[in-house]
Order: sequence, then structure tokens, then C-alpha cells
Amino acid sequence: MLNPLSNLTLVINNTSATSVNRNVLHTPTGESLNSAGASSASGVIVSSLAGQLSEAAVRADIREATLDQHALSQKAQALISELVGAGYLANKAAHDAEVPDTDDSGLLARARQATDFLNGNATNPFEDLSREQLSLIAFDESDTFTVNERRAALRAADDQEQAWRQANALQGQADYKATGHVTNTLSDALEHYRSLPVLDRALYPDDFEHDLIAKAIWTMDDGPLKPMKILSTLWDTVKDLFEEDRFKSPQASGETEKTEPSNTDSSLPQTS
Repeated sequence: MLNPLSNLTLVINNTSATSVNRNVLHTPTGESLNSAGASSASGVIVSSLAGQLSEAAVRADIREATLDQHALSQKAQALISELVGAGYLANKAAHDAEVPDTDDSGLLARARQATDFLNGNATNPFEDLSREQLSLIAFDESDTFTVNERRAALRAADDQEQAWRQANALQGQADYKATGHVTNTLSDALEHYRSLPVLDRALYPDDFEHDLIAKAIWTMDDGPLKPMKILSTLWDTVKDLFEEDRFKSPQASGETEKTEPSNTDSSLPQTS
């Protein structure tokens, strides 16, 4: 029988991520682009978005190299506050009217699509991008992207995160039924956390990784908390990062309200 600690041990022994390998020169469909600005497959010029992402990555690298963890956390919170809540809603008309300073018809169309999406009239122009690419857009401090483009990117990132958390909860349920433990599920959560973009990770509590590892080890001994209780409370510690109502718009807006998948609902085994 496989030792359920083996996967956890492997993950813990891997060096915790402190930077991100930015894989930004790809089209939304996955076509690889080389640094000279041409597609490695067809030689076409890099899309405007790929160029913008590359430049945003340079700015992000500089920011992450000059700020410590506390400053990065404050920066991430400040940038998010521009995109959600009362501050955004108070200036929604101006955000909806914002137009990129460009004559590029593609960029103008994309900005309009982002606004239309936030008002329930289009799809998210960034829905196919990677988590790293979405973070680059949402947290970019230049005028490259409109506020609504950044908000749309944050929405897409939230959608990806919530889908992952829901899958992790279901995996935990299956693991618990099969083995009586959720150690492998928690090790996957540790890998996921370490894979997040730097500013996304900076929003988590300083002791999140240590606490997650401790919870995973406790599950092996049915320690202070029962296995499923540990899993159900894991994401509660950071649920405020994905507040249920943070993307709500005024009633006149058609932007779909978001809900946070819960790891504590009746679909999970209940343990005392």
C-alpha cells in the first residue's frame, strides 16, 4: 500500500516558489510566440495583447524585486480595491466610458468587450488566458489596460480559482472515502498555492503555507481536527480574498453576481 505521506513529503521538500516563470508570449489558443515577435508556427506578428503582456511582465518583475512581502500584500490589496467594491461602483460611469489611448481597432474593440461583459452583454475577452496572464493584467499599474479590462481579468482569475477550489473539495471527498485521509488533497492545495502569481500569493496570510502543511500532517493521525474538518476549514481562512459580493454591480447593471463555492456544504462528509 502506498504511503499517503509520500506525495506530501515530495511537495514539502520542493522549494517554495518565490518567483513566477512568466509564460506570457502565447496566444489565448496556446500558439507559442518567440521573443522576436513572430509565431513559431506561422511567422505572424505577435498580437497586440502578447506585446502588452510582455511589457506588463517586465513592470511586474521590477515591482516584485523592489518590494518585500508586506509591501507586496499592501500593493495587491490597493490595486484590487480599485477594481471592486464601493470605490469602483462610485466611478462606474467613468470606467464604462474609458477608452484606451490608441488607434488600434483591436485594442479598442477588446476594451469595449470588457465593458460589455461587465454589463452582461458579452463574453469575457480574457476568459482563455492563464492565471499568470490574468494577474499581469489585473495588477498592471500603467495605463495599458482600462480599469474595466483589469476588472474583467480579475473576474476571470476568480472564476479559475473558484473552479479549482471546488474541484479540490470534491477530490478531498473522494480521497476521504477511499483512504480516510485527505493528505494528498492538501498536498495538491500546497502545490496550487505555490503556483499562484506573486501578488495573488501575497494576499494570503503569512503563515498560510506552514498552516496548510501542519493540517496535512495532522490528518495522518486524526489529530486535533478530523480530516474532513481540516479540509472544510482550509479555504475558510482565506475566503475573504474571494468575497461573494465583491463583484456585485448596481441593479441597473447586468453583470452576473458571483458566488463562492463552499467546502462546508452538505455534499461533503460531516465529521465531528
